[in-house]
Amino acid sequence: TSESEKTKVLNMSDWKYEGIMFYANP
Repeated sequence: TSESEKTKVLNMSDWKYEGIMFYANP
């Protein structure tokens, strides 16, 4: 979903944590 990608971009500062969960839950 584009919304998930949008959230990842907004959480670039916390990509260390959000990124892990983002890749874990594509």
